[in-house]
Amino acid sequence: EPGSPAERRPARTAAAAERRRASLSLDVFVFFQAVRILNVGQKRRIYDITNVLEGAGLIVKISKSMIKWLGTNQGESAHDLTKRMIKLKSQLEDLEHQEFILDQHKLWVEQSIRNTTEDCSKYPLNL
Repeated sequence: EPGSPAERRPARTAAAAERRRASLSLDVFVFFQAVRILNVGQKRRIYDITNVLEGAGLIVKISKSMIKWLGTNQGESAHDLTKRMIKLKSQLEDLEHQEFILDQHKLWVEQSIRNTTEDCSKYPLNL
């Protein structure tokens, strides 16, 4: 229909999408490229990684699926960067340990639920 919003809106083509991507700075990375390159099966892991990098000030999220590499902080020495990296690795190890403990607790709770909901007729009470 003439004058409709659909008519006024430019058609989204592959070429237009490519031009948009090309217009972005080279240090902008598409989330899905990271998934492919890192060969990470779970998107959640990529989100975890990007959250850590964002917390460390190394990246900034431009949109849901795009990040921009910032690199090290202005004037940060190699020694400071190494100290920060060691601290982040330590935090990651702590979080992985906590995740392991939570996974164990989850398994125990699931088994407890199975035990309490199991058919009791298999085990008659002999009085």
